[in-house]
Amino acid sequence: MKKILPFVGITLIILGVFAFVPSNEAHAASYKNGSCTVTVHSDYGVYGPNASTVDAWATSSGCGTLYYKMEILDQWGHSATSQAFSGYFSYRTPTKYFDIGRIRDYTAGGRDSDAYLVEVTLYSDSGHNNYIGMANKQIIVQK
Repeated sequence: MKKILPFVGITLIILGVFAFVPSNEAHAASYKNGSCTVTVHSDYGVYGPNASTVDAWATSSGCGTLYYKMEILDQWGHSATSQAFSGYFSYRTPTKYFDIGRIRDYTAGGRDSDAYLVEVTLYSDSGHNNYIGMANKQIIVQK
């Protein structure tokens, strides 16, 4: 038992270190309703000062045709750029390119913030009258 405890302790420390290694992947919040799932993706989770665009797209499974609006929001839910894209898709939207230079800076809690959301709002009609839901993905934009 005394020989096992140090081994278990070292193993837990090693696993703990790897659990907190930062990743460039951001977590996506998916929309789910029955068999329909929509997930938002981007080429990176963190965009450094030299990045020029946020490349984003959405995928769906089991949904049929969906109409959408894709935009970048600040953490307060306000539009962070004048760019917004809309269309329809059944499996995957075309990749949309948001110009990082057009993303507005904002302040959260008295400090500049670099956290944004790529948000896709879903509708069942082309006029965007029948709201279905939304999915988003957090990104970090360092200017």
